Amino acid sequence: MSFVTASVEKYVPDPTAALVRAKILGSRWKARDERTEAGAVTLKVTGVLRASLKLGDIFEIEGVRGSDPMGRQIDLRNPWNALPLTMNEELVLALHAGPSARVWVPLAMTQADGDDAGLREAIGIEALPPHHRLARIQNALVSDSYQLRRYCLSALKEPGIATREQAASAIATAFTSATAPATRIMLFDAMESRDYFQPEVGPDAANVVILTAWLQAIVHETDEHQHTRYLDHLAAVLGVPLAEDPAKDRALRARFSDAVHNPSADQVAAALRAAAAAHPGDPRFQNLADSWTRSASAVR
Repeated sequence: MSFVTASVEKYVPDPTAALVRAKILGSRWKARDERTEAGAVTLKVTGVLRASLKLGDIFEIEGVRGSDPMGRQIDLRNPWNALPLTMNEELVLALHAGPSARVWVPLAMTQADGDDAGLREAIGIEALPPHHRLARIQNALVSDSYQLRRYCLSALKEPGIATREQAASAIATAFTSATAPATRIMLFDAMESRDYFQPEVGPDAANVVILTAWLQAIVHETDEHQHTRYLDHLAAVLGVPLAEDPAKDRALRARFSDAVHNPSADQVAAALRAAAAAHPGDPRFQNLADSWTRSASAVR
């Protein structure tokens, strides 16, 4: 029996996967061993996102979960443990056809939030030729739909949709314009990825657009926790030695500090000097403060 994920959006690119919303009609479970139980859940289709099943169809899915309700909390990555699977609860599922018309194989399932618009938009984007998807993806990156944002971030890595620079620019622009904390966290996590920020190549266009977004966040973020997170990440990628030779290390870091113009070097230098003062035992913050202070002096 294959592992079931909560990430329904993962199966949007799979044309063989049915995507539906369905209401639980009932379930039955039987002990399989001391720790697990096997069961079947009966559902009725209440919304069709992508066909195979039809509205009103009744089907079953089979799976295994922990037999102890408290013990299920140990592995919440498995939706069989994480979801209550109670009568009348609605789920969104990705399914493959099973051994009979009534039994389907679950690929992903999660609780329905009452709004299928995000997944429908993801399906619409996926239907476009790859070279026509970028504009829709850029708009969708700031969507309220977690599943749509997840789909878009995954899609940007697919061949033919965007170059590294285009993808970095789309994510950085969305990060800068987003206001919802959950959206900003997701987009910041994406920018941290080695798929986009690659310090060893220097301040190329992709690195600069991401670094600009990070520095704007450092200068303007009012949430202390997030501000600390941005600073810590900057220290981890650019405050560390970039070369064994100290002079070359400073020169490489200077290339980055000279490449960003908004926010100004003065604004960034002030924020980094404050961070260095708050972390006197951490040379990474002093390295950053020295570099941006030098850049600020050079433009005066």
